[in-house]
Amino acid sequence: MAATIVTTPTYVVPSRPARAVFTPGFSTVNYVRAWCTQAPAGSALQAKIDANRLNRALVYQDDGGPRRPWRITFDKGGVYSFLVQEYTKGNHWGGGYEGDTRGAPTETKVGTEAALSLYVAQRLTQELGAGPDRATLVTYAHDDRIIGTTVATHGEKTPAIVNPTSDRAAVAATTAAVTTSLASLVDASTSLLLADLGATVDELIAEFVDHAGNTGGTWHSVVDTQTDLEENYSGSTSLGGIAKALNKVRTRLGLHMLNSQENVAANPEYALPGGVDIHNHNSTFFDLKNTLLPITADENNPATIFQAIGDYYRAYSAHRIANMHENPDTTNGLSSLGYILEVHRQFATSLADITPTAQPGQSSVAALLIGTAGFKES
Repeated sequence: MAATIVTTPTYVVPSRPARAVFTPGFSTVNYVRAWCTQAPAGSALQAKIDANRLNRALVYQDDGGPRRPWRITFDKGGVYSFLVQEYTKGNHWGGGYEGDTRGAPTETKVGTEAALSLYVAQRLTQELGAGPDRATLVTYAHDDRIIGTTVATHGEKTPAIVNPTSDRAAVAATTAAVTTSLASLVDASTSLLLADLGATVDELIAEFVDHAGNTGGTWHSVVDTQTDLEENYSGSTSLGGIAKALNKVRTRLGLHMLNSQENVAANPEYALPGGVDIHNHNSTFFDLKNTLLPITADENNPATIFQAIGDYYRAYSAHRIANMHENPDTTNGLSSLGYILEVHRQFATSLADITPTAQPGQSSVAALLIGTAGFKES
C-alpha cells in the first residue's frame, strides 16, 4: 500500500496556513521523507527545486501521520508534485561494548518512492457586465472543479461577485437569480461549467434565423430573411471567428427588434428603423424593452465573449415572446447555458431590468432609484 497525503483544510488556498499529513503505507514504517519535484511557476518551492542539482527540494522528514504534520503556507495556487520515501528507523540492539558501531541507529528503506500530488486552489476572476456597470466574478479552481470557500477557513467567501463599479452593478450582483447561478458553480463538472462556445453561437444563429424567417401571421407580419447568417457565420472554432459571428448576430438581432431593413441590398447593415413592419401587433412595432447592452465580443478578451453571449441570450429569449409579435414564438428557444455563461446572463438580466430587486439590507425604493434613475448612495 502506497503512502498518502491529506490536507487540512480539505481545500488549501494560497497565503493561508495549512497542514499536510503524509501517512505511511506500510505498518513497519516509522519515518518519512518527502521531496517536492514540481511546483507552480514563480512559487518559492519551484525556486528551491530549480536551485537543487537533483531537481527536488526536501520539504519533510519526520515520523509521518497526523501527530507529525507538515505545516506550510503556499504562496501560489496550482499542482504540487512529490516523491515520498518510507523508512524503518532505529536499532533495538545497543551494541556489545561502548562505541560499538553496530549499535548505531539504522535506516532501512521500505518500498520505493511514491509519487503524490497536492492541489492548492487557484483564485480566478472574470469581468461581468458592460459599460460603467461592471463587477468581478471570483472563483477558486481546485483540480477539476470550482470549490466553495468561506471567510473563516479561506479568507473570503466564493463564488462571489465583488468590486462593482457602480451602485447599479451592486444591486445587480445580489439579486436572487444571480445568487442562485453563483451557487451552481460549486463542484460542477467542467462540461457543465463551460459550454462549447462555437456550438453555442451556432445555436444563437440558427434559432434567430428560424425566428426571423417566420411569417404567415404566426408571429411576424413579413419574412425577415437572415439565412446568410447561417451560410457565412456558422461553424466558427477559433476565438476570432466566434467573436465575429457573435457580433454579427447581435447586430442583426438589434436591427430586427427595431424593424430595420437590415438585408436590403443598398445598405444591408445600417438601414433606418421602420422600413418594413416585421413586427406589427396592436400597433406595437419596436422592441425597446429588451435592447441589447453595449457589449462587443473581442477575441483578445475572451471574457467579452461570455458577456456578449449572456446578454444575447437574455435579449433574444425575452424578444421572441414579446407583445409585438402576432403570437409568442414558443418554438425557437435556446438550450440551457453552461453555468458560467448563466451567471453572465443573470447579471445582464439584472442590469437591464428597469425595476431591479433590492439587495439584502436595502430598501426597495433605493434599489429602484439607483437602478433606474441614476441615483448614487452617498
